[in-house]
Amino acid sequence: MTSEPKSKFKNYKNLYRILYPQLSAVANHYVNNIEESNEIVQDVFLNAWADYSGLENEHDMTDFFYDAVINACVDTIKDEQKSKFKSYRELFKILHPQLSAIAYQYVKDFVVAKEIVQEVFLNAWADYSEFDDENDKTVFFYDVVVNTCVNTIKEKQI
Repeated sequence: MTSEPKSKFKNYKNLYRILYPQLSAVANHYVNNIEESNEIVQDVFLNAWADYSGLENEHDMTDFFYDAVINACVDTIKDEQKSKFKSYRELFKILHPQLSAIAYQYVKDFVVAKEIVQEVFLNAWADYSEFDDENDKTVFFYDVVVNTCVNTIKEKQI
């Protein structure tokens, strides 16, 4: 290495050392996972190293890294939401027929049974990520469908 690349590497390494804790905290604010936050910041620095020549002053570089980390966090969140939705949709496809049959046994109306199952899935969407495994999810949905059927029967006197 000549002295200029060594100097750039040293400056970049110092910038990494200074910004890494701050950027990790910013990333963790968005993704709420310290390991993932650290990985995001490391990836941003590695990707930026390839294009290091574009930014010369420290203020511009600091702004660049903050923006890049926030954008990477947003991308990570979007990817997780897509994955979560895909998983939820698959669970719906698997459980919908069984849950509809159970609901029908209670309400004796196929349309109402399907509506109950759809309502249960829609209402549970916000809490979907809190389930640890498939068994927890399955038991939860069965219980909520049965309870919703009982409540529907009481309300409508079916």
